[in-house]
Amino acid sequence: MRPIDADAFEKYAWSNPDIEVDGEPYISPSAVQNFATDHPIVIDQPNDPLTLDELREMDGEPVWIEDVKHWALIDIEKGGQWDGVPFAVWAENGVRFTYNVESRDLHCYRRPPEGET
Repeated sequence: MRPIDADAFEKYAWSNPDIEVDGEPYISPSAVQNFATDHPIVIDQPNDPLTLDELREMDGEPVWIEDVKHWALIDIEKGGQWDGVPFAVWAENGVRFTYNVESRDLHCYRRPPEGET
């Protein structure tokens, strides 16, 4: 069965219950399947390059760095001359890399482009 939008389904369930059990709507599995068919959702977000503002909200989250074909964690510096600057941090072959995303003009994505890992 496909994932569904829980908020939309809750509204649907309360307005279209097959029956109520202890004051809660009961929806049959076939009704859930019909709802999923009629209310498709997109799970993956678009894979556009992330903006600096988006990266600033992703402290500690992984991103794909297209320029080096590698996953990295975003580290937002706090305080000092680098306050609010997103850095891409990763290790490879025992070496730690820390790059300033803006000054290196790195292209960061939520996931690798199709066909890359």
